[in-house]
Amino acid sequence: MGFLDKAKDMAGKASQGLSGLKDMGEDKIKEVINNFNEARPNLEDAGYKLSGLEIEMGVPPKLTSEFECQKASEEKINSALESLKDNKVGLMVLKSLIKANGLQSGISLKGLKFSHIEIEVGLIPNVRLIFS
Repeated sequence: MGFLDKAKDMAGKASQGLSGLKDMGEDKIKEVINNFNEARPNLEDAGYKLSGLEIEMGVPPKLTSEFECQKASEEKINSALESLKDNKVGLMVLKSLIKANGLQSGISLKGLKFSHIEIEVGLIPNVRLIFS
């Protein structure tokens, strides 16, 4: 096998590997979306209304959700936390929303008003407080 044949073989194997990663990423994002969708009623009961969703099909895939914050009783929040104890994605999102909402209530920016919270679910989760 010559150098060119070896290079073609290696390129083919790399392509197969990337295809496998892509398939694994698609399966994972579908699983995350299903868990997220199951959590939505509990998130809304806790005062967090989904206002937007972005799905990024990269390696690694990401799901970015936007939430508007509304008032909810401590009882409803605790009930939502209890209901989500077996849904890792939903529980992580709710805990992140609660923490971010607590932080934003202590922030005052002259000329800007709190708008919403963005939660990015991916390899490295991320939370953004948006002021406009």
